[in-house]
Amino acid sequence: MELVENKSFKAAIKKNIQAVPFVWNMYWGAKQQLLRIAILLRGYGYDIRCTYKSMFWAPQQYDIRSICAELIFQYHKLEKGLVMPGEARLFGLDPANATMNILEKHGDAILSADAYLFRAAIATLIAYRDKLVDFKLDAKDQITSRVQRFLAARQVAITPEVITPHALPALLAQTETSAMFDNLVKARRSVRAYKPDVVPQDILRKAIEMAQLSPSACNRQPSKVYLISDAEKKAQFLSLQNGNRGFGHLAPHVAVLTTDERCYFNAMERHEPYIDSGMFAMSFILALRTFDVGTCCLNWCVTSKTDIQAHKMLNIADSERISMVILLGFIPDECQVPRSARRDVDNVLINLG
Repeated sequence: MELVENKSFKAAIKKNIQAVPFVWNMYWGAKQQLLRIAILLRGYGYDIRCTYKSMFWAPQQYDIRSICAELIFQYHKLEKGLVMPGEARLFGLDPANATMNILEKHGDAILSADAYLFRAAIATLIAYRDKLVDFKLDAKDQITSRVQRFLAARQVAITPEVITPHALPALLAQTETSAMFDNLVKARRSVRAYKPDVVPQDILRKAIEMAQLSPSACNRQPSKVYLISDAEKKAQFLSLQNGNRGFGHLAPHVAVLTTDERCYFNAMERHEPYIDSGMFAMSFILALRTFDVGTCCLNWCVTSKTDIQAHKMLNIADSERISMVILLGFIPDECQVPRSARRDVDNVLINLG
């Protein structure tokens, strides 16, 4: 009874305020500003908690995802030094030592978690040693002997796909390549109709393999794809996203893209998860289109409460930020899409001389 009276009292006050436009406009404007501030504080507060918890490489921590990311971060510096133009010179003392330290301390765990990554690190150290020796770069033996002892104690089979550096693969003739890519990007449009057929795993795996060649900060490859194909699970998850009404249920699959914040050393890299994920997503989408698989990108603009709910629903680690949701499925024979006119190039390209 008291609750009903309170509602009636509030409604009466609101009605009286609305009767005076000036007062109502002040009230409405103040309310909207307070709501904006509340949403802002809740959103940033949630982001700060997540980033503080995950985006930090502590020497004493033992988290295989962070360890592998730091290993890549260090040995990739050596890879870049190996291809640097100009006169050969001594380089990479700190990253070489850091790479060996990580492998000495966590080598067995890395080998178990990602044997390919382990072999890639060893292959990089081999190439680094060879460069030092062949060009006589380390006259004072600041690092060469340690690398040689380290490698002698670890006889690892190095397969061609991890040897670094390697020659940049040749493209097709320029005109043919440009025409093919032009056709691909024009054929890539957000589709909202799909065949009911399931997309085979080999196509999905190949598309992800192609997307993994996308750039990422120091090649740390933080992206993951969670694929939902079960009708009930799809419906549950899509109920959390507000941009799929009327067509989301038609897609045979929903891909949830995440970026693991454990792959970044601290909050100075706080924007990198979304940059890296965006590049991965575009490559993934274009790769799928080459197999006649259509996609529709759905943003993940949700409250922290909804984000937490989604993480629990899909059993996604707290350290992984959901960056995008992608509907995907084979394109129907007859499929219409919006024209989606693009801005003129002159509105995008700014020549600074």
